[in-house]
Amino acid sequence: MLTLKCLASGSTGNCYVLDAGGEKLLIDCGIPIKQIKIGLEFDISSVQGCIVTHHHQDHAKSVSDLQKMGIPCLRPYLDEKPKVAKYQFGIFTVTAVPLFKEHWLHTNSDGSECPVYGYLIDAEGRRIAVFTDFEYIPMRFSKPPVNAFLIACNHDDSMEQDSGKFLHSVTGHSSLNTVCGIIDANKSAMLTDIILCHISRDADPVRMVEEVRSHADPWTEVYAAEAGLEVTISAFPF
Repeated sequence: MLTLKCLASGSTGNCYVLDAGGEKLLIDCGIPIKQIKIGLEFDISSVQGCIVTHHHQDHAKSVSDLQKMGIPCLRPYLDEKPKVAKYQFGIFTVTAVPLFKEHWLHTNSDGSECPVYGYLIDAEGRRIAVFTDFEYIPMRFSKPPVNAFLIACNHDDSMEQDSGKFLHSVTGHSSLNTVCGIIDANKSAMLTDIILCHISRDADPVRMVEEVRSHADPWTEVYAAEAGLEVTISAFPF
């Protein structure tokens, strides 16, 4: 059984646990190490590694603590040049995908570019796509198709443009319309679960779930990530 558990999601911190029959993979570690340990029920030995999307503290806060505990942390954003590369963490095969097309598709608070990676994770015959903090995704995933998306849906496109957060939100963060377009481009008979993460506090998660569901196939479940959410990812929709 393959399950995804959300320990935290949003601007204050992001961390998820992918569990494949007892082997676990951390996705981002942007919360205090004590909170991560509690979320793992202190079963540290089952953690095969942690994949980190980018250097911002709400995604990478506990990297040093995890490394001190002997847990390998994948941080491809430290490389000088963007590249696709494959890694193995126990049962998990991880493909790192640079979110780059002429420039990095995420920004720092001052507007400068921020290297950021998405991931394709293969385990137990399923493929999970993880994408957070991006302006758009310049690729499709069809061979093999994705079974589940863990994808940032940061803000609603109807956000007030005179809001102090508007400029930062629209540069380097995915909008609801962007996510709907990504789902339109990647629908398949195998896509069973979509988890919307990193939702802005100014956005309405219920509306976002409803809108994304309207773009997904009838058998695809859509969730808003929040602490405590657990999703069992199925290989077959029927």
